[in-house]
Amino acid sequence: MADLVAHTQMKTPTAVAEFLINGALSFDEKLENLWYRIAQQAQFSLKENSYMLDNLSNSLKFAAHNIMQHESHQLAQTQQRLKYFSKQQIRGESEKLTMMRKKLHSDSQKRLGNISEKLSHYQKFLIASDPEQILKRGFTYTSVNGTSLSQVHELKKGDLLETISEKHLLQSKVEYIKNREKNEPKEKK
Repeated sequence: MADLVAHTQMKTPTAVAEFLINGALSFDEKLENLWYRIAQQAQFSLKENSYMLDNLSNSLKFAAHNIMQHESHQLAQTQQRLKYFSKQQIRGESEKLTMMRKKLHSDSQKRLGNISEKLSHYQKFLIASDPEQILKRGFTYTSVNGTSLSQVHELKKGDLLETISEKHLLQSKVEYIKNREKNEPKEKK
């Protein structure tokens, strides 16, 4: 068999064995170099990917932080605007209430003035309507048997009249009666 395996350049089985062993060693060395280069490349790729992941993670953190700051700033501005507009609204309503209070005060003063004026007129009317005041102006009050003369329907000759003036109480007896028509003028004496 060794003769079958023998090559023209390798004349002996020992040369063939040496050739095969050297080829196997060379192949093993090349294979080991390739494994080393693959490991180096894998390690480099892992480091590079790890670096890229760290950069992406940092970018994501930075972007999230920026978004949070922006949203926080927007929220603070919204709160400020809300506070400002609320104060404006309250100030406007307060001004309306002040105006309404002034108007109510003014209207109530006018109304009280009108009522006071009416009461003053009523008071003057009541004072003027006081029987003593009427008597002071020269009027008299006449009654027949305790009933006001204006209430007596029929007056008879001989009825006793009582007349009150400011200073006197007069008693008189009816001796003559003449009924006047409503439109008839008063007789002048």
